[in-house]
Amino acid sequence: KYQKTNSKIDRLLIVVSPMEYKIYPFYTTHYLEKGFENIAEILNTADKKVTKNTLIRLHDSYRVKRGEYFINKYFDNKSLNIDFGLQSFQKVRNNSKLTFFNYDSTGILENLSLNYPTICMWDDFENNISEDFIDKYKILIEAKILFLRRADSINHINKIWDNIDEWWFDNKTQSCIEKFN
Repeated sequence: KYQKTNSKIDRLLIVVSPMEYKIYPFYTTHYLEKGFENIAEILNTADKKVTKNTLIRLHDSYRVKRGEYFINKYFDNKSLNIDFGLQSFQKVRNNSKLTFFNYDSTGILENLSLNYPTICMWDDFENNISEDFIDKYKILIEAKILFLRRADSINHINKIWDNIDEWWFDNKTQSCIEKFN
């Protein structure tokens, strides 16, 4: 099981959805745009102590010309650490205080099963989750792991940043994680 966070680590890891990560018979780039808008808002409005060491983990698919569009549009003029998946996910997660996912990733499930502090937020929640799992994911909302509004996620990150263990190891949070798992 995960041990208490290392107070010397002061990094937020933001894991970004791959380009066209869902196969649909319709155009889905607007989901990517919304995801990047959410990340940009976090970077622009969260406390600087949270964002100063942020690592943006982009999928290798962003290394192509089309990916440069998103990087330039949302991260231009910012001195950010960007990783294109060259380091293992386990390594960057272990060297981060908190992992934020901007899409419904199996990484969320892995982090929760290993009990690593995790937050996620994506738009159009009910359109992106099968009806069979809506109630299951509402458990994560109750635990303040899944957020449906970007302002709520930013406020929560700011609130817990100085003592993530207090929130993560709270009986309610751990009970919700156990129930979700």
